[in-house]
Amino acid sequence: MPFSSLPELLELATAREAFEIAWAHIEPSLCFQAASSESMRRWLGHIVAGLSSAQPDADIVPLAVEQFLATVPISH
Repeated sequence: MPFSSLPELLELATAREAFEIAWAHIEPSLCFQAASSESMRRWLGHIVAGLSSAQPDADIVPLAVEQFLATVPISH
């Protein structure tokens, strides 16, 4: 493995960890069908990916939770 990809792997691992922590905060507060769980996880994934790219050294978990709760698509 080339050394140049090591930082990318670390960034991916950090983003994955942030995603799991954010989801653990979000999931208990949501009322949704199991079928929509995957789409909500994808939505959070997009948020975490954007935040981790924009702010690689920041603690993005609280930002991701806040942005998710403010923007989550709700079907009626």
